[in-house]
Amino acid sequence: MAEKLSESDESPPIIGGKRVERPSSSSSPEIPPNKTAKTTEHMVEQADLSSIWIALNNIQRNTDELLKENRALRKQHEELQKSLEFHIDKLEKLEVENDKLKQDVSSLKKAVRKAEDEVADLNDDLDGLKSDLDTAICQIDDLEQYNRKHNLEIHGIPESSEENLSDKIIKLGKVLNVHIVNNDIDICHRMATRRSNGGPRPIIVRFRSYRAKSELYKSKKHLKSVSLNNYFHNAEAVYINENLTNHRRELFTKVRKFKKINNWHSAWTIDGKIFVRKSPSDQVYRVYEVEDLDNIR
Repeated sequence: MAEKLSESDESPPIIGGKRVERPSSSSSPEIPPNKTAKTTEHMVEQADLSSIWIALNNIQRNTDELLKENRALRKQHEELQKSLEFHIDKLEKLEVENDKLKQDVSSLKKAVRKAEDEVADLNDDLDGLKSDLDTAICQIDDLEQYNRKHNLEIHGIPESSEENLSDKIIKLGKVLNVHIVNNDIDICHRMATRRSNGGPRPIIVRFRSYRAKSELYKSKKHLKSVSLNNYFHNAEAVYINENLTNHRRELFTKVRKFKKINNWHSAWTIDGKIFVRKSPSDQVYRVYEVEDLDNIR
């Protein structure tokens, strides 16, 4: 059961001689419902505006950053555009230079081909000239050898003061049973150069008669079987050779060396023509050039 309050309990306290009214729920001012709703709406609006403001600030910052990045990208794009234009221009110049180089290379190729054709023509001309020169040399050598057709070289006859060479040639003919008279001899003299071994200088004799020259030359095979000391004092060995041109002399030296190395039977000359034979019964080969020896081995 509820207790009943006394008047003293219900009386308001006195402070400083004044009574102070105790607030109570019944005495608090009441807020009308419409005003409360408006206040709540206002507070909600304030909160929404604050959020919107923050969002706008964020958007502003993002927009600034985007604009800054956009300016940087635009600047970079402009630089790239300039670089691209520079390289395109450079590439175009290089293409022009390349086209010019291609033209130059094409011109050079044409010049080279023309030069090669000219060189080929010159080589053909040179081959023709070489052939003509070889032919001319052979013809000159043949002519020179023909002029020596009546000549012989006599090696090994001792020298003496005031010698009569014609008499010595006639005497040599007697030794070999070849009849020779003064009228058969046109010119007779010793070669100017002395032999390296200190022996007597060879005698070159030119016969007026081809018969006398030929018979004396053929009789040389008897030189080994006669004693020459009875006719020529201090004569050791006498040889009779044809008077060959320098070219044929060198070739005949190589042919005789070939004969000796390969143990062939003989090598000889007749009227300047050079021959070689492997054995008395084998074929006789005429040698025109040293290369012919490779074909008759």
